[in-house]
Order: sequence, then structure tokens, then C-alpha cells
Amino acid sequence: ASVRASERARMKPPPARKFGHPLFFCTFTESGRQVVLGGGGGASSTGVANRLLLVDVEKNPNIANGTGPHASRLSADPASECHTGDITVVKGAWVATKPYFMAVMSGGDGLAKYRLTGGAAKQGEGKEGEGKEGGQATKVGFEKVALGEDK
Repeated sequence: ASVRASERARMKPPPARKFGHPLFFCTFTESGRQVVLGGGGGASSTGVANRLLLVDVEKNPNIANGTGPHASRLSADPASECHTGDITVVKGAWVATKPYFMAVMSGGDGLAKYRLTGGAAKQGEGKEGEGKEGGQATKVGFEKVALGEDK
């Protein structure tokens, strides 16, 4: 059933999620249950960190029938984060059928490839977080990989 314009006008949007930095990049992972967000303050000395975030997509408990434009929302706490130094991720896309995404960076090499890891992220590559898979807590993180590597 379609929603009338008068009903849409009364619908309140879900509260905005804030992650502490401007966001320039967003892509769903292949599962569609998580998104990768990227952004930051760039190379300036504003104190705003440049980072990638892995955020779970969850059902919105405020939507009674579980359908419609606001049926899902982003979790308030990222499952993982990766600081990218003075380089900001500005664009990118998840590579279909592969366990990684390509990111366009505002400096450095200009192009980078990251994969999600199920184990420990390499030192200096980011902070691990706790993810959920089948109700079990799992370690998740980001790992920067060589552009020519196809794993």
C-alpha cells in the first residue's frame, strides 16, 4: 500500500546517527547486513580523525510492522574502525563476489583496497571491534591489501 503525501508529512524520520566525523563514503558489504562508512577531516589539523567504520544494519524497533522506508537503521556503535592517518576515503564500492572493497583516497596512492577480516587486524591497520554472527561474538577488522592481490 502506498503512503499518502499527508501521511508522509506526519512521519518522523529516524534519529540521525553521528559517528564523530564527516562521512564521504558508504557502501554495503556483500551480505547487506553491514555498511562501510569513510570520511574525516582530511589532512587539516582540525583534530577530526580520518577513518573507516564497519556498522551493522539492524531492524528499527520503532517501526511496528517492520516494513517501509525506516524499517532498518544503522547501529549506534561501529563493529570496527580503521584510522587512515591524514588520508580521507572519499569514494569507493564493494566488489561483488569478493571479500573486499576499493576505496578512492584524498591523498597518498589515491586508490586502496581493504578487506574485512575475521581475526586480528594488523597492528597499525585499525581497531578491532566485536561483530555478531549467528548470535556469537566474532572479531572483525579492516586489513589493507595490495592492489594486485585478489583474495
